[in-house]
Amino acid sequence: MFVRAFLSGAIGLALGLWLSALALSNGGLFDSARLGPWRVAVHAGSVEADPYVRASLERSGAIPLA
Repeated sequence: MFVRAFLSGAIGLALGLWLSALALSNGGLFDSARLGPWRVAVHAGSVEADPYVRASLERSGAIPLA
């Protein structure tokens, strides 16, 4: 019983970390616009930015212009 609980927890943790890394590597897929070869987050410099855009900006070290 303990082995099953540990295994399911480990699988859930690995899946969650992998999906989070996938979401952050794409740079905020939810609220973005495409301008030629660039993809920009629409609300990157504002208060309405979603958590994925904020985390992606913090991970990359970019400073968004408001």
